[in-house]
Amino acid sequence: MNIGIKKYRFVGMALVILFASLALNLIFLALPEAHAASSDWNLLQTGTTINAIKSLGPEVWIGGLGGFLYKSTDSGSTWTPSPSSTGGSDIRGMFFVDSNTGYAVGTGGKIRKTTDGGLSWAAQNSNTTSNLNAIFCRSTSLCWAVGEINTIRKTSDGGATWTMLTSGGSSSTTWLDVFFSDDTNGVIGGNFGGLRYTTNGGST
Repeated sequence: MNIGIKKYRFVGMALVILFASLALNLIFLALPEAHAASSDWNLLQTGTTINAIKSLGPEVWIGGLGGFLYKSTDSGSTWTPSPSSTGGSDIRGMFFVDSNTGYAVGTGGKIRKTTDGGLSWAAQNSNTTSNLNAIFCRSTSLCWAVGEINTIRKTSDGGATWTMLTSGGSSSTTWLDVFFSDDTNGVIGGNFGGLRYTTNGGST
């Protein structure tokens, strides 16, 4: 029976992460890569859909529906819940700059920031109610977030303010991911084959 298993390897981590969609739930599996071919699996039945994963060395965060957010500090061997304080909003994207500072974005334009590794999260004003799908940061202060209805936001002050950027796309454009190779050169990708490139940090 094919249950749609997807397998992910993270560079620099002796860890293999897999997802299996079964009925309405996802099963999360994490194990050392050396045992990837064996039947000795560690399973976590989350009971929800996982939308986002971020890893830094042995630290891994996963987020999903209803503000679901868990953290592992041992490459996935054990997991502890982290209070996302999203008020039930789904988490769709995450980014951690270091082991302390991270951001989570999701439905309703919600942006949350942590400075203590996920022990607590503070709400930020994104100036939008559009669903946000992804976030990318170059530092603890410089980040971009993208989402539905052609939404692009940028902060240069750690999220104290988020500025609207214009891509030239239409209101039907949904941006799904964002990446910057440095502080000025970046790309965003979305539906209908949408792709935009900027050389000035997103100003144009």
